Amino acid sequence: MVDNTFNDEIEEEDDYYPKTISEAIEGFMCLDLSERDCEIIEECPKKNIDRILSDFEPSIRLVCGFNHGNKKLLEVCGDKNMNPHDASRVIMLAIWDYFHFTQ
Repeated sequence: MVDNTFNDEIEEEDDYYPKTISEAIEGFMCLDLSERDCEIIEECPKKNIDRILSDFEPSIRLVCGFNHGNKKLLEVCGDKNMNPHDASRVIMLAIWDYFHFTQ
């Protein structure tokens, strides 16, 4: 018989989701970002990152597996029990740094 129960938390051995902030940035950059998306990140002052977070947070959560219990990345972001919004903000700040310091 097939077990049809849904498990919100990913298995520890699951390598599908990123485990480091660098891997999270890499996953985000693999998305089909529009030229305008890139401009928004590039033009936003770091102190105003919360103004653009709402635009990118759904994609960050998807790429990072925050809604599915990716505790390894949550822990790297600050605490394995932190909420997905706060972890998404950590990743958004890292993405901002990537756009401003590596391109």
